[in-house]
Amino acid sequence: MKLIAIALFSLSLATAAFAEPPAAKPAPTKPADSTATDTVSDADAAKFLAFLDKIADAVVASNQDCAKMAAGINGVIDANLDMLKMAKAAHDQGRKLSSSAQEHIQGTMKRMMGGMGKCMQDKGVGAAFQRIDMKHG
Repeated sequence: MKLIAIALFSLSLATAAFAEPPAAKPAPTKPADSTATDTVSDADAAKFLAFLDKIADAVVASNQDCAKMAAGINGVIDANLDMLKMAKAAHDQGRKLSSSAQEHIQGTMKRMMGGMGKCMQDKGVGAAFQRIDMKHG
């Protein structure tokens, strides 16, 4: 249980990647004429939300077959490495998701938790979730 709790905490850090700026770095400074924004673009947010939905789908579709769950999560991660790099960059820049995107994430996390079951203690599932760590990845 502790391993998956840590893994899900890592996932929650990933989902919060856009929501909160990194604590150790000062907020980025922008020139007055900059067109940059502190908010993640709708297109990038949609990619991130689709990724999280696919992770949740893999969890639920596994029917608590932990090996299948870990393989599904890893498959989604492997297919979305570029999106994860984008999410990490946005996190490092202190960019945020809209409140509607954050609400979507909360619903996705609830659905995912409902499908975890006995796999909450599985090392393979925990290792898969730990691959989504925006703080260290």
